[in-house]
Amino acid sequence: MRGQYKTYIMNYIKEKYPKYYDNYVTIYLKNNKKYWDNLANEINDYCDKNGINYINYFYHEELLKNKKEMQKHKL
Repeated sequence: MRGQYKTYIMNYIKEKYPKYYDNYVTIYLKNNKKYWDNLANEINDYCDKNGINYINYFYHEELLKNKKEMQKHKL
C-alpha cells in the first residue's frame, strides 16, 4: 500500500474494522514483513505437499528494485 491512498485506506480500516487496524499498522506503516514471510511459507508448504506449481508475487516491489539494480550494474 503506497501513495496518497494509504491514509484514506488506513482511516477506513480504523473506522470499519478496528480489530484489524493494529495489524495493518504493523504490516503497512512499519513495513514489518513477518506476516508476508509466514504466509509465503504456509503457501509454499501447501503447494509442495499438493504438487502445485505457483509463483509468489508478495515481494513484487522488491523484485522490481532488484531488477532495476541489476540493470544499473549491466550498463
